[in-house]
Parts: sequence; structure tokens; C-alpha cells
Amino acid sequence: MNNKKKIWLSCLGVIALLIWILQLENTDVKITSSIAIHNHISDKNISINEEVAPSIKVEKWPIKFIPPTLYTYDLEQDYIEQDNFNPSICDLTQWQKYQKKSLPDIINELEHDYKQYDIEVDKNLHITLYSANMTPYFQKQFGLLMKGVLTSYTNYLNIKSNNKIKVNIIILRDRQSYLRHAAIDDYDPSRSQGVYFGQRNLAFVSYNNEANAIKTAIHEAVHAINLHLIGITSRAFSEGTAEFFEDIEVNSKRGFNIIVSNKKLETEPYLFSLITKDDEWQNLQITKLYYSSWAWISFMMMEFEAKSTLVKYIKTEQQDLCSALPQIDLLTLWRENYIQFESDFDVWLNAVN
Repeated sequence: MNNKKKIWLSCLGVIALLIWILQLENTDVKITSSIAIHNHISDKNISINEEVAPSIKVEKWPIKFIPPTLYTYDLEQDYIEQDNFNPSICDLTQWQKYQKKSLPDIINELEHDYKQYDIEVDKNLHITLYSANMTPYFQKQFGLLMKGVLTSYTNYLNIKSNNKIKVNIIILRDRQSYLRHAAIDDYDPSRSQGVYFGQRNLAFVSYNNEANAIKTAIHEAVHAINLHLIGITSRAFSEGTAEFFEDIEVNSKRGFNIIVSNKKLETEPYLFSLITKDDEWQNLQITKLYYSSWAWISFMMMEFEAKSTLVKYIKTEQQDLCSALPQIDLLTLWRENYIQFESDFDVWLNAVN
């Protein structure tokens, strides 16, 4: 057994593994609310703003990965637009024009008690929520956690953004509202609790309780961040990162924890060469695909050499926002930069379990 494998196995008795420390600037997370304007939406008439929560100062937030805890879920979040994203409008200028045109039609269909809530997570990330049952806690907690997610990309992974990211998320008040409003573009929402439409830059979240709604909103927001920062990627990366970051939480020491959980899946994850083949996502077990993508991304975020190769992969994907790296090129990149990454993943997985 090589030294690296011995080191991984020795981690079994460690209570908490400190992976990285993020240095955040003293930046406010600004939260405002406004009335959702029906019949007509324009920049100038979304203007009824009032402060609903105090500004939040964030300083030196350490992120820790802590040992596995078990939980399960029945419905998967979904991101369907990447599969049929139209390259002809992948140009950001055209894409933004399409979004501006399509968003009012969706908002106008909401009931009149839905309000608009704007969260300025960072100078590079603005999230607009639409909800009929929003609470100050949801806004503050969601804003803080998204601050941690974004800084994980920009500081920990060193992925820079040249454009401001704007994301729209509709929190539907109950299951029936979700099934009715999220059924657009021939999508069947009955198999999900959240969905992000990349071409529209719009996510829907089914509200059943506050904690789950925050988790699902983070998942969908990560899809939006990926699309804006990196472009179209393999579905394994898109779902894996969304699954990974949805487990982020704030701890009592003003830090972020990301829970590494086996999600009660008894079987081994799919091979990396299988989950990165997007065509196979139509044929394989969807719950296991999500779990497998989460497991591979968790390994890549936690293991130094894997993280280094992950960054190279992301920066390669950024060279062409409109199409994912072909699978053969993706596998070549990983195997040339980190020869034993597949065997090291097996050792890491055994240690985590």
C-alpha cells in the first residue's frame, strides 16, 4: 500500500478534517423586498423597496468537512435545460435579451400575494426571490450560505467571474403550486422538488418546509452559478456540485460546514467514466447517478491533487461556454494530470464510509 493510501485510511479516526480556510472581505449581504409587479415588468417599475433585515458582516469563515451523517430524500432536484440549451443564443447578449423577454410572462402568472425579494450576496452575485411566504430567516440564512458557496468558487477554486451573475428563483408556496407553475417548456415537475431552466435563468422550488426549501434553492442557484461562470458542462459536474453545496451550513463558530453523507445508498457509486457520459443519464438509476456525482465531486474538493485537476478541468470548460468538453477529452485531462485518481477515489470512499 502506498503512503497516500495509508494516509487516507488513517483519517478514519479523525473527528473533523480541516480542508480550507476562506478569507472573505467585510462585505454586506444586502436584502430588500419589493412588490412583484403584474401585467408589466420593467427595470424602472420594480421600485418598492424596504429593508427587512440588518446587514450581515462576514469575516474569516473556515470551512470544515465533518464525518458522515445519514439522511435521505425522495425527490431529486433537476436541471433540464443544459441538455437542450440552444447554442444559437448562447452568446451572453442574446441570452440576456431572451431572459428579459421571457421572465415577465412567468412572473405575471403568479398569484398577487407573491412579492419580490432581492439579495445582493456579493458584488458579483445578485439573487431575486419571488415568494408568498418569505421570512427574514430564510433571506438571511440563504444569503449567508450563498456567500459561502460563491467564495468557494472564487477563493478556494480560484474561478473568476468577469460578469455579474443574476439569478431568479420562484419559491412556490406548496406542492400543487409547484406542479402548476413549474410545468413549462414541456417539463414534468412531478419528479422533482426544484428545477433550474438555464435558458430562462429561472428556477422553481417546491416549498414543504423552510430548511428543505433553502437547501433546494441553493442547489438550483449552484446550477445558475455553474452556467454563468463555467458554461455548459458534463451533467455529472453540474449535479455533483449542486448536491455537494446544498449541504453547506453555518456552524456555531461563524464557519461553514459541508456535511459529507453517504445518503443511505448501499451500493457503490458508478464509475467516473460512466457518469461523465451524458447519454447514459437516460438509462441509469437517477438516484444513484446523483449520489455518484456527489461522491466524485466530494472527493475532488477534499483531496489536494484531485482539487488541482478539478480546477484545470473547470478552466478548460470555460474556454467554450456553449458546449461541454467531449467525454474523451475530459477523461484524458483527468488521467494525464492525476494518473491514479480512480484508485485514490476508492480508498477515499472506504475511509469516508
